[in-house]
Amino acid sequence: MADGDEATSDLELAPAPSPTTRRIPAYLRKPEHLNAAFSGLALVVAVLALIVTVLTLNDQRKVNMLQIELNNFERQRQMRIYASRVSTWVQVGDEASSVKPRGLDIQMSNRSVVPIRSVTPFLPLVDNAGVTSTVGVDLGDIPPCTQIFYRVFARSPQSIERREQRASFGVFVVFSETVNVWKLTSHGLDLIPADQHVPDTTGILGVVRESSAPLADCGEGA
Repeated sequence: MADGDEATSDLELAPAPSPTTRRIPAYLRKPEHLNAAFSGLALVVAVLALIVTVLTLNDQRKVNMLQIELNNFERQRQMRIYASRVSTWVQVGDEASSVKPRGLDIQMSNRSVVPIRSVTPFLPLVDNAGVTSTVGVDLGDIPPCTQIFYRVFARSPQSIERREQRASFGVFVVFSETVNVWKLTSHGLDLIPADQHVPDTTGILGVVRESSAPLADCGEGA
């Protein structure tokens, strides 16, 4: 009986596992395994946080780039507010007289509310030897809301080289407004340095101012 009592006493001293302990996997019941599991979990959380941060920064970069584009667009729009209201039309002027040689008829329209200055069409020329050049002639200023018609012609030994009609026969116009200098071509309007295109002063090109007319649809463009 003594031996049996001693065995019973030993069994009573061994505690039974609690319900919480039963739910923990056996391999996590040791402290070193538990620490490793928490370290792994912390690493996963850190990686997820890093991914979220990278995605957030990428989205912010896209927003910043879009804002920069919008700011540049608004700045360009403000710069073109007057220049975009200037237009030109070019056609062949074959009808001639003693005071109006054959050349190109150039119509300049200023639908802005400010004058445009030093309006200078540049024409492609070719001489008797076949050498080509581009020469400009200063037409002066055009008041606001005004349309003016010109006959521009070349003097010998130069003649106007008629290029593709859809490209305005190779003619482009340089002018200035309140602040900026612009180059108007068949492809659009470009801001240029003030000294990039200088008009000719030798008299290679001649100009006859034919007529002018007021324009009703004036205002600010862009």
